[in-house]
Amino acid sequence: MIAIGVVVAACIACRRCAARGGNGDDIAALAVWAVPAGLVGARQYLFGGPTSLPWGLEIDAVHRPAGYTDVATFHPTFLYEAIWNLALAALLVVVERRWKPRPGQLFAGYVAGYAAGRFWVEALRIDPATELWGVRVNLWVSAATLLAATAVIVLRARSTGATADEPRVPKAVTEEVR
Repeated sequence: MIAIGVVVAACIACRRCAARGGNGDDIAALAVWAVPAGLVGARQYLFGGPTSLPWGLEIDAVHRPAGYTDVATFHPTFLYEAIWNLALAALLVVVERRWKPRPGQLFAGYVAGYAAGRFWVEALRIDPATELWGVRVNLWVSAATLLAATAVIVLRARSTGATADEPRVPKAVTEEVR
C-alpha cells in the first residue's frame, strides 16, 4: 500500500510541477536520494534469507522470523536496495546528459528502475507477507509498476511535443505574451 501511495503522490507532484512549467523529472532527483536515506533506519526489519557472506547483517533474536531463531546473519536487503537506488541515480544522470529524454521520461525511468530493484530485493525477503497465487503482493506491485513505467517511457518517446531542449510552457504563460 505504501508503494501505491508513493506513486499517487509522485503523479500529483508531477502534475503540479508541470502546471507551473516544469516537467516533473525534478521529482525523480529528490526521490532517488531520499529512498536510500530512509532505508538505513529499517535495517532490523528489512532483511532477506540467511547468509554466511562477509556483509551479512546480524539481526537481533526478537526480530528474526519464526524458523530462523538459530540463524544470526541475514542478507541486508535494505543495503542492497540503497545501493541499487544510488546506482540508479548515477544511471539517470548519465541518461539525462547523454540522451536528453522528453519531459516525464526521466521520472518514469526512475519508477521503472526502482520497481526492478524492488522486485529482486523483495524476492530475497523471508518475512511473512500477503500473497496472491503463491507470490508476494509486493512482487506483483513491482511487476505492474515496472510495466506501467516502461509503457510511459515508450509512449513519451513516440509522442510529439516538448523535448528536454524545448521546455513545456503552460498555456496561460503563452497567452499572456500574445
